[in-house]
Amino acid sequence: MNAKPERQQLSKIVKNIPWKQIQEEHDAGMTLKDIRNKYGLTIANVATALKLNYFCRNLTVIKNNAKHRASKQMKKFWSDTPEIGRERIIRAQNSVPCKNVKKFLKDNNILFVEEYNPNVPDRHFHIDIALPDKKIAIEINGRWHYTDSTCKQFTEYHIQRKKLIEQLGWIVIDIRTNICFNFINKPYWQQLVNDLSTSETKTNFDYISYTPQNLYHTFCKGCGKRTSPNKNTQPKGYEFSCKKCAGLKRRKTINLSNEELKDLYDTLGMGQLSKHLNLSQSFIRRIMKERQIPFKKNREIDISNAQLQNMRHDKGMPHTAKFFGISIDVLTRIVDKRGLDRPHGLGNNGHRYKHNK
Repeated sequence: MNAKPERQQLSKIVKNIPWKQIQEEHDAGMTLKDIRNKYGLTIANVATALKLNYFCRNLTVIKNNAKHRASKQMKKFWSDTPEIGRERIIRAQNSVPCKNVKKFLKDNNILFVEEYNPNVPDRHFHIDIALPDKKIAIEINGRWHYTDSTCKQFTEYHIQRKKLIEQLGWIVIDIRTNICFNFINKPYWQQLVNDLSTSETKTNFDYISYTPQNLYHTFCKGCGKRTSPNKNTQPKGYEFSCKKCAGLKRRKTINLSNEELKDLYDTLGMGQLSKHLNLSQSFIRRIMKERQIPFKKNREIDISNAQLQNMRHDKGMPHTAKFFGISIDVLTRIVDKRGLDRPHGLGNNGHRYKHNK
């Protein structure tokens, strides 16, 4: 591990640094971190040198390196966990224009499959609206699919993606999102429906029994809500459940009957019962509330008003509260409820004020 360079001002070491050589190495692809380690510079030295134009940053190398790193990370992400990436795409594809087109096709009795995988080798493409039996793909393209604001030229990625899908015998129809809002008296949409209805069937495909190759969504067995399977967080024997049902399944429970729990509560009290069951008091209160077992929300003290008044004046509020095992706030609430006067100098929370001398 390289030793951390000593902090020196750049003006003291500027003459000993070969800035021309640094510029050549940086243009060749050496990063600023490698330059600092090689020549013993600090981050402040490099920042000052760039500001004073001793050497300039090679933005082309930086941009290409960043693109290469991002591309490498995304390829690894898609190859390792394609289903997680698909969740992002599915959320993005559930746009209003895409929903409008799907509804329009359903109203015109056009059978299609959402988010269909054309099985391009080593790629994870998914088509917005697919007719697998006729090998027709309909893509709803937003602004990000084009290189300019006029939306006339596709990006290189989209062109390559379309080419790979067409090589498998598919016909790709690109539709811009700005025309996916009004379908009434529009010749384009009527012509599209006619073309889809009369197009030639190329392969046999069963739309009814079709299930996606990768099951990204399923339905919760507890409540029937649409959810995403996550085997890492699902309890055993209860796969494909939503977050709420899975939480109920994993939640701690008290394996006692209502009578046994009530007897323990009456005998021990909430504090000792919490220690006995190794559960928090708030959790026990919630369970008792669900089972409709009555419990005391505020603890009471089984002594007379005169005894409480004497104890409070002799020992003070903190010691009295500690003697009964309650907080000062609870003791103050009991005092106010019984109509007793507070000792001189006590605030709302029962503590004595500290007067500055």
